[in-house]
Amino acid sequence: MSTSGCHDGQGLGRVTAVLSWCRALVFVLSSATKPCLDECNSSVSPLPSLPPAAGVLPQESCRSSARQSSRQLSNRTALSHSSQWGHSGRAPFGTWLVATMGRSKLPPDVFPPLQLSTAEQDAIVNYTDDLVAETLLTGEKFIARHRKLNPERWKYVKTQDHLHVYRSRRRKSSSASESPQLLQLSEASSASSDSFGASQIKASTSSGSSSHRHDADYLTDGSLLERARPDRVPLVVITGKMEGTVEDAAFGAMADNEARWRLRDAYIGDECDDLKILATIEAPSRQDPFRFLGVKWATKAMGTFITQRDMVYVESTGIARDSNGEKVAYMLKHSYALERVPELSELGVIRARVSSCFIIRPHSDMTVEVFCRAFNDMGGDIMEGVTVNIFKEALLSVGGLVQCAYVKKLKWQMSAREQEAREHATTLAAQTHAPTHCAGCHHSLSKFGRLVQTGAACQVCRRVFCSKCTTVKRIGVDFGNAGSITEKNMNFCQECVDLAVKLPAWGVALETMPKGERREVKHSLSSSMTKSLRKTMSASSLG
Repeated sequence: MSTSGCHDGQGLGRVTAVLSWCRALVFVLSSATKPCLDECNSSVSPLPSLPPAAGVLPQESCRSSARQSSRQLSNRTALSHSSQWGHSGRAPFGTWLVATMGRSKLPPDVFPPLQLSTAEQDAIVNYTDDLVAETLLTGEKFIARHRKLNPERWKYVKTQDHLHVYRSRRRKSSSASESPQLLQLSEASSASSDSFGASQIKASTSSGSSSHRHDADYLTDGSLLERARPDRVPLVVITGKMEGTVEDAAFGAMADNEARWRLRDAYIGDECDDLKILATIEAPSRQDPFRFLGVKWATKAMGTFITQRDMVYVESTGIARDSNGEKVAYMLKHSYALERVPELSELGVIRARVSSCFIIRPHSDMTVEVFCRAFNDMGGDIMEGVTVNIFKEALLSVGGLVQCAYVKKLKWQMSAREQEAREHATTLAAQTHAPTHCAGCHHSLSKFGRLVQTGAACQVCRRVFCSKCTTVKRIGVDFGNAGSITEKNMNFCQECVDLAVKLPAWGVALETMPKGERREVKHSLSSSMTKSLRKTMSASSLG
């Protein structure tokens, strides 16, 4: 008894010591977080002021509206019950932790819908088409050079699922370098949208001790992307292959509403806390069901010890044709600076600047080739290696676009089956007998005589299969108001899964297009994208 009591006392002492240590650790973390955990107070290069284009509020009115909007956000946010954040702009530790873990959302009306003038829309269309055409041409140069990169300028980072990641090497430089030239609208947009690439992108200068820029390089030299990339941020290149078709990739990439946006991001591992489509410039149509161009805003929790980021960018997806007339899919995200969408520094959110453009072209019957140029400026004091590591994982998830397309096809098959069931309710109601054998391998579904019935019904054809003949897929079935996706494990037979893979994505995209969205696009694929590609090719050759 005494020995047992001694052991119990020792165990209690250990538990007490562990609890004391945990309390001390929490105290240290809460004390240290404010001065050192986050870089919310860090300097982020301020954007140049944006004079409005035609039809936009006057500049002073726009600035006043932005300041008033920012103050209203501070008052409306759920974090406002906490103490004042002080001059540093940091939130208290508990509030910051909730925000970064995604449990606290920003107000749904944080930004009202954007009303873009015709000049602004034309400028965005021209600039994004030029970026896509430029990346398309660069990909062709990469293929012409036997898909090789100069190892003196490009560092290999990682290979995953036949996709390879490279990043530009740093070059020491003592000379001044240019700061990023983000997509911005100036007064010149009201005069001519064709000159957007030359006269409507503004830059300021800043000095730096190191540079990722090099002498002539066909991947970067004189490109729009290079002029937009901050000098301290490396350029990332993705090359390789993945399964699927060009149309599958385009179908999976299309996110013209918030439900499809969240579904896509769930399959490419890029879930956002808050998201909103601020403006739609071009929407899917029966002539081009994969086409989308719009301005988007999203917030993303980067981890326990990294402050929440938000992004404002233009997104462009669809199908174009290369110089040989072959179809390719593209997905562009490029940061967009506009005074009417102010930074949320008062809410402890840091605005990131991002650009990525994927070009996906045919490789074989069920394989496509991927080429991408991208950069990510997360702002703050995050180390370059951490930024590249986070960014590369997001880019390598591009294969999820095809899986997303397959899921969209399965959901359409389910809807078509439900419609058929409603139309033939009497006929289907008569088939109420329980099956005794698997519809695939014909093995018995009964165990222990007839006491236990095994097997599951395919969600498409409704036939019953054994576990060996069933494939389980996670399907997004509900998109809540809080921005979450409810996923459910559903059973499908291999025959219906194979049918979903083979179904033409173009036809399914047309069938799943809401009637209200079946409108004509302002700029057709053949006119705007082909024009930009020809203009880019005239300025540079493949040699």
